[in-house]
Amino acid sequence: MVHFANPNLLWLLAAVIVFALLFWRMRFLRRRRLARFGNPEVLAPLMPDVSKYIPSVKIVIALLAVASMVVMLARPRTKGKVSEEEVSGIEVMIAVDVSNSMLASSTDDPRGVSRLQRAKHVLNSLIGKLDNDRVGLIVFAGDAFTQLPLTPDFVSAKLYLNEISTGMVENQGTDIGSAIQVAMNSFSGMKDVERAIVVITDAEDQIGDAVSVAKAASDEGIEVDVIGLGSGKGAQIPLDRSYTNWLKDENGQVVTTYLNEQLAQEIAVAGGGVYINGASASALNELAKRLDEIKKTNFEKINYTASDEQFPLFAWLALVLIIVDCIFSNRKIGFLRKYNFFSRGAAVALLALCGGVASAQAPMAPALQFPDDSQRPERSYIRQGNEEFRRGHYREAEILYARALGVNPTSEVGLYNQALTRLHLSADQADANAELRQNAIQTMQQLVKAQNPTVAEYAAYNLGNVAFAQQQLQQALQSYKQALRVNPANELARENYRFVEKQLQNQDQNQDQNQDQDQQDQQQNQDQQNQDQNQDQQQQQQNQDQQQQNQDQKQQEQNISQSSRDQILNAVEKKDAAARARAKGEPAKGGGQRNRGRNW
Repeated sequence: MVHFANPNLLWLLAAVIVFALLFWRMRFLRRRRLARFGNPEVLAPLMPDVSKYIPSVKIVIALLAVASMVVMLARPRTKGKVSEEEVSGIEVMIAVDVSNSMLASSTDDPRGVSRLQRAKHVLNSLIGKLDNDRVGLIVFAGDAFTQLPLTPDFVSAKLYLNEISTGMVENQGTDIGSAIQVAMNSFSGMKDVERAIVVITDAEDQIGDAVSVAKAASDEGIEVDVIGLGSGKGAQIPLDRSYTNWLKDENGQVVTTYLNEQLAQEIAVAGGGVYINGASASALNELAKRLDEIKKTNFEKINYTASDEQFPLFAWLALVLIIVDCIFSNRKIGFLRKYNFFSRGAAVALLALCGGVASAQAPMAPALQFPDDSQRPERSYIRQGNEEFRRGHYREAEILYARALGVNPTSEVGLYNQALTRLHLSADQADANAELRQNAIQTMQQLVKAQNPTVAEYAAYNLGNVAFAQQQLQQALQSYKQALRVNPANELARENYRFVEKQLQNQDQNQDQNQDQDQQDQQQNQDQQNQDQNQDQQQQQQNQDQQQQNQDQKQQEQNISQSSRDQILNAVEKKDAAARARAKGEPAKGGGQRNRGRNW
């Protein structure tokens, strides 16, 4: 059977119930707050790291750890066993002198171990050797009283023995007879049980007739043994550990105390026992041997086993639960975290919009729930519209959002949901729904400056998706930046912003490369043109040279022809002159002058 050492601490388990109720309350409020932004099933993809079950698992582990610690503090334990057995032994009453003289040194050294400390050491070892005997404890000075009745529990006897001090008895003196008498009355009274009294004292300042009382005890079959402590040379009684202040009498003289061995021996002889000097190294063995020689009596001994403490089990359980709670994270544990969906190879799937509908990696921001200050019909229409939107019935959802705007034309949530629905509607047959799409984009652009920060954030984010689908990267970059200004914790907008920024950088690099290529082509064309022009000039020069040569040749030919003509003309003229001369009968003269003006 299990029982608790501190059962009142079990009331702390009520705190576990309180914590559980508080957790349930917080989870309920969390679901209600999320419902203001949209349908939970629509919001779930936007929170990929949020686990639905791990928070509940962690609170259960934490509450079990708290409960284990409470039970540990209450100290559960099983009930100890009680067994009876028949053993043989004697009853021993130990009487210890606690008068002030027991503070003096037990040796000749005034700074040596006190007689009382020596008595505790001897008796502590003696109790350990008594085995199955029963032992009791009496303290005495001027008076005597029972400190511990007879018991087989030696552990308790040693505890009481260690607590003995000289201040336990106010009436000082050494009344050994009174101690023996109290011991005689402390025995169990069982028949046929051997009994013994062990008196440990310095036997000084004796009060009463201890010898006659010891004799009476012997007559009743009780043996009286005496252990004498102290020095025959005497020792002073220190008042503190400095050993400078000593006990003084009424005359101001330092008190010196001695061991009265003669009286101690007389008491032992009268009691039928033995006297042992406590300073002897063999004193303990002599006394144990003497008590062992006494005839043993059979009597029942009840054994109590200590209760088995069970709190270590709960302590280990609490430790394990705390470690498990520290290991588990509040975030979802998934293997997809190692994949980079924003790499260059995933560029097509990243923000691909089919006419405005985002892909799974970069979804459109969800439809929003009604605000707290909205009117009742407006809330109803928006709730119904969100339900149709979740099912993919965008036409029905647009009609319901239009009805909500009929109730409240300035509703930012209604305008946003309607514009988002039109973007989805324009995904099919984009050419036919171009006007609807343009209207949705204009509405989103107006809602970027909405008073509701969530509406402004989602509107800017969706505009970034639409601009990216149209390859308007600069506009998409500005839209994502606007969404991050409203909510810096929007991880989707942040990742999209980085991706678009990288795309722009790649475009700029490509443009620079194209410009460099164009410049190289232009330079090559210019060089080719210059080369062609030089070749044309050379050809023209060659043509001009050829023409000049032809002209020179013609001129030369003309010059030669003129000379020939002159020669022929002269020859003809000479011939004509000769002919005329012959006709006139005049001799012809070479080189005669021609008749001028004659037409021949």
